[in-house]
Amino acid sequence: MKPSSITTTTRAERAWEDVAIVTYKKAVYRPREIFEHALAGRTKGETAAALDIPWQTFVAALRHNPPLAAAYQAGWDEWEAESNQRAEIALARTAEGYTVEVEEVVVHKGQKTRYKVKKYFPPSPVSLTFKLERRDKERFGKDTVAPPPSVGQQALERVSLYLVEKGLGALAGVEPPRAAVDAPADEADEP
Repeated sequence: MKPSSITTTTRAERAWEDVAIVTYKKAVYRPREIFEHALAGRTKGETAAALDIPWQTFVAALRHNPPLAAAYQAGWDEWEAESNQRAEIALARTAEGYTVEVEEVVVHKGQKTRYKVKKYFPPSPVSLTFKLERRDKERFGKDTVAPPPSVGQQALERVSLYLVEKGLGALAGVEPPRAAVDAPADEADEP
């Protein structure tokens, strides 16, 4: 597998390439091979299984041999960058909608007929929302716009206001405003 061109590394960061083999507890490791396992997206456990060594031994080898650790980390970083780029492309496709050509099979009277048809997948509102929230946090971030009240919430607010106006705010679970309670009584109201 060829290394990705997405991430650029300096020669010092790739010093592990100068090391042909590393031994640890009678096992021989090749940094290039470990790099390629990580570049394929294999975890440390999957890499150890592919190399047919115990996971703990592999992790210890990484801990005690900087060239091995650097090789694994370089491969993992490149895989992660490629993976993130693929995910971003997929998110953009689903947010904007896309068309693909698929093969469908129709069985009629025992005869199978295969034909290609273009299938349209409309934009996904969830993907679009996610994309906008990440790209323009000031305008579309979750904290910037309060969601509009639902119809039920609006109706509840109207009923609560009506009950408060009629002096029945306790029924609605709403106390009258403090200004109305603490206000001095008018002289005209006094007997």
